[in-house]
Amino acid sequence: MKRFTFIITVLLVAQFAKGQNSPFTRMKAQLENTPFSVKIEGRENDRMEMYGRAFHVFTDELKLWYDGKTMWNLKDDEVYVNEPDETEFMPYQLFEPTKYGFKMEETDKSITFTKQDFNAIIWFDDDCLPERMEVTTPSARLDLKVKELRKCTFEPDHFKLDTKSLPNVEVVDLR
Repeated sequence: MKRFTFIITVLLVAQFAKGQNSPFTRMKAQLENTPFSVKIEGRENDRMEMYGRAFHVFTDELKLWYDGKTMWNLKDDEVYVNEPDETEFMPYQLFEPTKYGFKMEETDKSITFTKQDFNAIIWFDDDCLPERMEVTTPSARLDLKVKELRKCTFEPDHFKLDTKSLPNVEVVDLR
């Protein structure tokens, strides 16, 4: 009986240690509560900046600000303002996938997140930081290679859009 208890204890400790050192756990520890900026290879004007639940995304096609409650989406000469609920995909959800209903599969070099029609695969470098991401939805498929990921600092209002700074833009408030 002592031997059986010892073996079970060793297996549980090994499984716990494996979970503590998994690429996902290491990535989460490095990025979850740290302000960071990501630039995408081959897309010089594209970047995503994130801190906790707040983020913004700038691409040629998309300009989003999200402060953790309110989202501003700039399209042409209009800014759409809304308060998305947690059924909509948000990047911070990947730090707590099971809380937001994602199925998660992990290998030594990648992690796959799946939820209904959404699928994302993140490949890691040797430091367990994202080096490539593939995202598939019913309307799009993106294959992005990380050019640069750096930790940085942001001003408190960095993730809010001051609509007064855009006098020629119509604000469409959907809240």
